[in-house]
Amino acid sequence: MFFRQFTHREKLILGGMVVVLLAVMYVLLVHHPIEERYLELEASRADAELALADTQAKAYRYNSMQAELEEIFSMDEDEITVMPPYDNLNTLLTLFNGIFIGSQPQFSYAPPEIHGNVAVRTIRISYTASSYEQARSILEQLTGTGYRCLVTSLSISPRDGDITRGPVSVEVAINFYELVKNTDSGAA
Repeated sequence: MFFRQFTHREKLILGGMVVVLLAVMYVLLVHHPIEERYLELEASRADAELALADTQAKAYRYNSMQAELEEIFSMDEDEITVMPPYDNLNTLLTLFNGIFIGSQPQFSYAPPEIHGNVAVRTIRISYTASSYEQARSILEQLTGTGYRCLVTSLSISPRDGDITRGPVSVEVAINFYELVKNTDSGAA
């Protein structure tokens, strides 16, 4: 009974079953694991590309900072500004008195804004200069105090209609930056 000859139809059915069984085994044992491994490799490639982009961005920032530091270290000593300790107003006013000798400037002060460990003190100054050149010289002295500052607004207008001749009125707002010491020691 087990050794009988199969008919042509039975041989076709058995052959078809063997082909289907081989196809199923191929899909389960070869194709599916390869497909999963391919998807894993694609995901790891995407992660590697993100890591590479992040590393390149860090390298660019590092090189930029390195170039900036080299530029700072190559500066003359009188070009480098410092950030004084907080509440440097009296020192600034003493410097301003030396700059505005013989003038009557008007000052207005905004309360300092503290951002982290940096205080920003805005000082608005209005003054009259005998010429545009003198006004420019005073502005250069104001920003050349050696303290870190930034001119945030500037207005120069002629008193007699021509800015190149005669007196000019100047209104300037300058932010001076000061270093706030961290008083939070972590102790209660």
